[in-house]
Amino acid sequence: HIGRIYTSDPGVLNVVVSLLSIAALFQLCDGIQVTLAGVLRGFHDTFIPMLISFIAYWLVGFGLGNHLAETLQARGYWYGLVAGLVTAAILLSIRFHLLTRKP
Repeated sequence: HIGRIYTSDPGVLNVVVSLLSIAALFQLCDGIQVTLAGVLRGFHDTFIPMLISFIAYWLVGFGLGNHLAETLQARGYWYGLVAGLVTAAILLSIRFHLLTRKP
């Protein structure tokens, strides 16, 4: 229904449906990683999360997205973005666990 607001072209609507399903997954992963980044910021831990973000977004997300876009077009970039967010969420959760574990 959202795509029909902008177009009635069936080809465009098929692309919209495929991208919106990936965008839904994107939102979930982004919510997790941004929460963890905020928690770490509350611990005054900013340098390591910055490095994690660089690795996750630029190396994994952009690199994989660029590679996947060769075969999957726009969906490839979105899959790369999701992979970057998942990588960030995993690495930030590991960082949080390391900071909060009992000695």
